[in-house]
Amino acid sequence: MGDLIKNMLARDAVDIIADIGEVATWNGTNYNVILGDPDVSSDLEEGGFVLDGDFVLKFLRADFASGAGPFPENNDRITYDGDVYKITSSTQRVDSAFIKTVIAK
Repeated sequence: MGDLIKNMLARDAVDIIADIGEVATWNGTNYNVILGDPDVSSDLEEGGFVLDGDFVLKFLRADFASGAGPFPENNDRITYDGDVYKITSSTQRVDSAFIKTVIAK
């Protein structure tokens, strides 16, 4: 991807998060994030079915020490909407304006 496009995406990412972002807390700091659709599954356990799911949270890379990190990592805890979740996956592509994390209860 060309530098011009990367710069445009990084600049637009700030506006996107400002418009539709929600707040999540990592390491005692609040961040605006984009919440992705949940991946919900049901497991049959004693007493019936239990719903379980993962969510994708996208952080703005620029919110982390000018994009250099440290970034959220696997097994870190994130608070979102009053609940505590564990990061099960974290992706930090250097050419992306976002840090993608997958969280689960």
